[in-house]
Amino acid sequence: MTFEPLGPGGDPYPAMYGKPDKPKLDALVFSSIRYFRECEEMVMAD
Repeated sequence: MTFEPLGPGGDPYPAMYGKPDKPKLDALVFSSIRYFRECEEMVMAD
């Protein structure tokens, strides 16, 4: 499982060929990290 931020929606072409929006990508990475850490905490608590 990976969580590369391809951007919102299912169209990967803007991420592949367009100019990246660095603040938006940073926000997607940080929200992904936060989500996986929360899931990990729930699993480890059991």
